[in-house]
Amino acid sequence: MKVDARKAIEFAPESSTGYVEMGSLNFVKQNLPAAENWYKQALTHDPNSLDALEGLAKLYLTQKQPDKALTLINGQIARSPANSEFYDLLGTVELSKGDLPAADAALKKSAELNKNTWMPP
Repeated sequence: MKVDARKAIEFAPESSTGYVEMGSLNFVKQNLPAAENWYKQALTHDPNSLDALEGLAKLYLTQKQPDKALTLINGQIARSPANSEFYDLLGTVELSKGDLPAADAALKKSAELNKNTWMPP
């Protein structure tokens, strides 16, 4: 199903969906300042939006700013400490930086919060 982002925002301005779609559209077009703005608006509307957080993290990684991505992710984790997906994203970014202990800790926390995830002993 294709979503018209502007109509999604018009129809449900309180939902993060349209804002995430606008962020993704601008990211693809390499309009990174606009993409960042849209993703941030999405997080304002839904602090648990993995799509918005992931979009911002990818944007910062593209700009070679992994510490900015980590700061953002940790900030969202502070707001939603039970969101296992945020810890999973944190682990992925830590892994991309080569910080294996931090990646391992984040992924273990994700698995702990999401009982449907299998982690090796």
